[in-house]
Amino acid sequence: MTQSPPSKLACPHCGGAHRQGMRRCPLTNRALGGDARLIGQLIDKRYRVVRLLGDGPFGAVYKAEHVNVGRFVALRILPAALIAQPVVLQRFFHEARLMSSLSHRRLQPMLDAGLSPEGVGYVAYQYVRGRSLAAALALSAPLPLAHACTIVGQVLEGLEAIHESGFVHRALSPDSVLLQATASGHDQALLTNFGASALEEHKDARDRAPAPRVFVPSIYVPPERARGPGASDRREDIFAAGVMLAATLSPAGVARCGGELLAQRVPPTIEAVVARATAVSPGARFPSAAEMRAHLLPFGSLEEDELASATKTHIMDLRVLSRRERALAQLPSRVRLDAPPRVSVAHELAAPILRALRASLPAAAQRELDQRVPALARACALDAPTPLVLMAAALEEADALAGANDRLFCSMVGERAAHDELAGALIARLGRITPEFFFDQVGTEWAKALLGAAPRVTQIGRGYGRLELRDQEEPTLAVCSAFTGVLGETLTVLGGRGVEINKTSCEAVGDPACVFAATWS
Repeated sequence: MTQSPPSKLACPHCGGAHRQGMRRCPLTNRALGGDARLIGQLIDKRYRVVRLLGDGPFGAVYKAEHVNVGRFVALRILPAALIAQPVVLQRFFHEARLMSSLSHRRLQPMLDAGLSPEGVGYVAYQYVRGRSLAAALALSAPLPLAHACTIVGQVLEGLEAIHESGFVHRALSPDSVLLQATASGHDQALLTNFGASALEEHKDARDRAPAPRVFVPSIYVPPERARGPGASDRREDIFAAGVMLAATLSPAGVARCGGELLAQRVPPTIEAVVARATAVSPGARFPSAAEMRAHLLPFGSLEEDELASATKTHIMDLRVLSRRERALAQLPSRVRLDAPPRVSVAHELAAPILRALRASLPAAAQRELDQRVPALARACALDAPTPLVLMAAALEEADALAGANDRLFCSMVGERAAHDELAGALIARLGRITPEFFFDQVGTEWAKALLGAAPRVTQIGRGYGRLELRDQEEPTLAVCSAFTGVLGETLTVLGGRGVEINKTSCEAVGDPACVFAATWS
């Protein structure tokens, strides 16, 4: 008897379940899909799959480790429909080899492509820590004018490099743009997904195989392409870039044009750029990406910035979660200090965090914190369990005093506690254990002691792990953020390189579970 497919799709990001066919988790806006059976598998004897990064018509993209050199890559697993057409697949790899020769600061480098003995087709790109422009627009659209013009200008810079090499992207949309966080908190754009485009100008005329279809939202497809197949033209990309510019300046990232853009207080000059780029006739559009970019430069920022530290990859996650926390307008933990505590944290775990908290504050902020949370000094002095609500109140108030009230300060406190005390005490007790053993055993013990819930490791393997907690009695984002820092710094002290912690969801903001996904090499 055949089993019917499940009606719900298990979400690796929020811990809940969503209906079949959904492309993104509605709570975290992260991509759904992929094949969970690939996690931990070795592709072509060298790429170990770690976790899903995104999904799309040209296949799911996973974070994977090249086991021979210990380097992370973004591994796109090609769909079976493409593998089933040998001529198309051969041409795809030929074009991938040509595209891999491109090197530009606005393009995600392509490193490798192949077909494993098991019949798995793949393309490996340089791993980039960040999020897609589509995810950013879903959360923050419309973007400020300078931000929008800077990002689209950087996209046009990448298109210029592609066009000068004889390529046409033909799959340009917000899903094809990656945003990397810089040290100052701004975004830097990288163009990707260009390996799947067809190089019509260099294609053998005898090649009758159908080109791989590039599925992008119909609004990004120019009218001439919608009418039927034809020779590739760089002005197709100009059209898509114009729609993208309009989307970055429109509510919810849904591109408006004409009077609707002007109603959003978009300058008439920028509206004219959108109108020309998206003209129905290709001849009326900008002749090159460089010319369109020149019209945006006066409105964007030309400052270059260093990328954010690799150890701070959870910054974007916590900022998103903290915005959701503020939107809920929850009462601060300090107003609940007089109520009988429901959950307490063991002294050996609470004391290092509270000491790290005080050490992270200037003297004036320490005095102010003692006034706001009077029981804090007594809790630090006593050799007794600390009420979880007291720790949450101390972290929240300290974040308001010394941080940006976005819970990143709480994560830094956790990192300091692990660096100064917790990791050393762990090594003294158990010796130099592996990061995998720590995550699977000790990390779960700490999570239970600190967060007051029974954790479950849903994935564990060489260089990766996923921890999930449900039904916390007193869930707070501040304490969860501190644990994120503890987890990441301890993995680093134990020898994990390039540690990346993704805090994708939190019960404190209404998600079904708290999820901590970690990768390292």
